[in-house]
Amino acid sequence: MKIIPLVWGKYRKHNIYITAFFAVATFVLSFREIARLEQIQTRKLANQIVPFEAEFPEGGKNPFLRGGDSFRKQWIERKLKESFDDIVTEASYERSSGYKKANLTVKEVTTMASSSPKRLKDVVWFNAPAWIQRQKGSELFGGCKYKMCTLSYDHRDLAKADVVLVDGFNLHKGAPPPRSPTQMFALFSFEPPTYLKIPSEWKDAFNWTITYRPDSDVWRPYGIVRKRPSGLKGKNYDKLVKEKTNSVAWFVSRCVSHSQREKYVQELERYIDIDVFGKCGDTKCGRDCYEKLKSYKFFLAFENSFCENYVTEKFFKTFLHDVVPVVRGGPDYKNLFGGGYIIDSKDFANIRELGYHLNFLLNNDKAYIELLKEKDKFKAYFPLPWCGLCEKVHKPLFEQRYADINQWLAKEKCYSPSDLRT
Repeated sequence: MKIIPLVWGKYRKHNIYITAFFAVATFVLSFREIARLEQIQTRKLANQIVPFEAEFPEGGKNPFLRGGDSFRKQWIERKLKESFDDIVTEASYERSSGYKKANLTVKEVTTMASSSPKRLKDVVWFNAPAWIQRQKGSELFGGCKYKMCTLSYDHRDLAKADVVLVDGFNLHKGAPPPRSPTQMFALFSFEPPTYLKIPSEWKDAFNWTITYRPDSDVWRPYGIVRKRPSGLKGKNYDKLVKEKTNSVAWFVSRCVSHSQREKYVQELERYIDIDVFGKCGDTKCGRDCYEKLKSYKFFLAFENSFCENYVTEKFFKTFLHDVVPVVRGGPDYKNLFGGGYIIDSKDFANIRELGYHLNFLLNNDKAYIELLKEKDKFKAYFPLPWCGLCEKVHKPLFEQRYADINQWLAKEKCYSPSDLRT
């Protein structure tokens, strides 16, 4: 029994060295494993938001090449601090539409440095459209997360502007106004490329885009549809249907369209009664066209162009009224906005079949009510671009310029109608 202590005492020194060696090795391996897991998690977070390559084009002066991992880490942290609601909204739209953010056409990418950045940012309209309500900056930005922005419609304020808003639809030929190197020129337009052509003098003037397209620098569509947590309850659908004494309503002001919707409606009128309101019809709207939908079962939300992301307020406003939307446009409506309540012209072999289906629903209250109930499971929201704009101008800026804005506009896929054969 005394042999064991003697042996232990002889090799005690070596045992201590061996134990210490394994302890150090375990600590080093654990530290390396933790670092590796952190790197994996960081990459996952970056990929969940937006691939960083999408913000900086290939071949440009990519700051990631200059700053390396340090710059990448700063970029990821900045993305993580952005509005969660905006990330969820954009990500869900991209997943539902199958859309993937594309590299921008950029002339130059450089970090904009400023020793004393302005806390209050000035936004100035160069040519505000007539339909834009003249509001103060406090009214537009007051409810935003970033609210330190002013708004002016006076050309005399252009020199001090941080952002110059330019309405592309009302842009006439002529050189852009003088600008400072730190000013951002933003193209503002809700029009599809079929009706939008930027004059050549302006083609390389823009830094940002504010449009209905998801690949815009500030993306704000006409509307967003989200499912309610629970459907509407307590609504008397039988009473609603009895008050609907008219068949189909259509509100239209552009009488000749790229989608030739006027020809489609003319053919559809052979199978069902349609009341046309506005400049292109025999009936005037009065104070508010949409208030008339109370007595109609269907509303034609027909777009003036077939473009992949182009859906105007005509569709989204039907969620404010008890009416079933009949749509005709470029997007996949049911994939984007939920099925079960939308009547899409693409689902019918010809115009006559659509007319027969609408007539069937006119005479089948039970089937019609099911459409209304399904529609009431969803709600439409009408976002504005102003909060996103004020937030963007307050964040670290990268001076990007579109080499040819018309090339970017042409990336939106538009096509001619092919459903006018009866």
